[in-house]
Amino acid sequence: MKRSACLFWIHVFIYGPDWYLNKVRLEISDVNDNVPVWSMEPYPYLTVASPKAPPGTAVYQLHARDPDQGSSGEVEYFLSDGGDGCFAVDQHTGQVVTTGLGLQRDREYLLSVVALDGLGSRGVPAMLSVVAGARPPQFTNTTYAVAIPENTPEGQPFLVVFAISFQKLSLGYSLLINPSSLFSIQPETGEISLTRALDYESDQRRYLLMVRASEDPSGLSTAIEVQVSLTDENDCVPEFLQSIYSVDGVPETVTTATSLLQGEPPLTP
Repeated sequence: MKRSACLFWIHVFIYGPDWYLNKVRLEISDVNDNVPVWSMEPYPYLTVASPKAPPGTAVYQLHARDPDQGSSGEVEYFLSDGGDGCFAVDQHTGQVVTTGLGLQRDREYLLSVVALDGLGSRGVPAMLSVVAGARPPQFTNTTYAVAIPENTPEGQPFLVVFAISFQKLSLGYSLLINPSSLFSIQPETGEISLTRALDYESDQRRYLLMVRASEDPSGLSTAIEVQVSLTDENDCVPEFLQSIYSVDGVPETVTTATSLLQGEPPLTP
């Protein structure tokens, strides 16, 4: 809890002609009721290192937040497991660096790191994957789901997917799964749009796409699912099923509120 000051006005009434007003200031002090929480993105935590990296080469930046005040909110980082002595974590900054021990090319090193606050409280350990070499791109989301209205114009981007290249190479985006070729993607930007307008009443309402991000010229790639849902818009008006309705033989003695004609039952949405 963060420290805050609260003011309360208390009226004390005494029977008789006099009354008194006292002001009471109540200050709430902070206690260590939070643990450090990791704030790195994207998840999972992935990175690469050169097999020939010299000692002290930075490979990843860890960061955790603790909302407590004072020493209760000060975070320190410790490597608890993994890395085979090839990596170290700066206790105060959270930077992961190489130690100078030889890295095996294309091997994956898994590091378990804990974040402790000033009173020793810890949260869930962070698992960091380091590959000594190249690794495929990583999308910034683990999955994408978007709802679009049925009146979304053709060619107007409704979602942008984004991936990062660990080799810092240019990426190109493409659709591996594209139901009925209803969607298109800009290869350079990852913008996804419709190739034609959709109708909620007549078209399919859910679509599953598969998007690939590829590196040039390494050829490394990764793919992710995109779920698209179509939502209804108020683009229909009520319509009579017949142009003329008529009733014959209505007696002149008919009473008020008597049913004369039964129309078709309403359509189920």
